[in-house]
Amino acid sequence: QLLAHIATGDWVLQGHLRHIIETGAVAAWPDVEAGNAQRLHERRFSNDRALAEEYLSMRHETLRLVSQLNDEHLKLKIELPFRPKGEHPRTMLDYVLGFDAHDRAHRDQLRMAMKHATSMR
Repeated sequence: QLLAHIATGDWVLQGHLRHIIETGAVAAWPDVEAGNAQRLHERRFSNDRALAEEYLSMRHETLRLVSQLNDEHLKLKIELPFRPKGEHPRTMLDYVLGFDAHDRAHRDQLRMAMKHATSMR
């Protein structure tokens, strides 16, 4: 499940990036919990290789979208629902740069899970 989440984890960021590129404005947040649950359910029978390929494909698309952002896009303000209420909106640049922290946290979880799985053999 963690690997499936990592493989599809860029879907929210990509949605925001596409909307900004197309309209010049920040989109409303999708239902992240429901979207993540749907993606996990759809990949419940996917093997590790397929999930790794999907991760690489998603990351490529994210980088392609990021490369289309301009200075005005990066200055746009976005409310981050996972931050404390009442906190000032962040810029899109902050959001894009902060996405790496999300990835790092999941990579650390995956490393621990892999270490546990290999020690069980």
